[in-house]
Amino acid sequence: MKDLGLTYDDVKAAANFLRKYARGVETRLYMDMKVDDAHHEISESYRLADELDDLAGRMDTVAPQDLG
Repeated sequence: MKDLGLTYDDVKAAANFLRKYARGVETRLYMDMKVDDAHHEISESYRLADELDDLAGRMDTVAPQDLG
């Protein structure tokens, strides 16, 4: 991961951003989004955040080619 110039803090910050985004989608769920679209956005955001948390935990063992 260091080959990409990413630190543990960068990856954790991205995961936290995705969780905040998902909470924002939850907040506006019934305001201006179709329910199915909102649920998809929420689940994808949490899924990606979980993957980033996992990746951050393996930062020293993951090579850039493992990301794709």
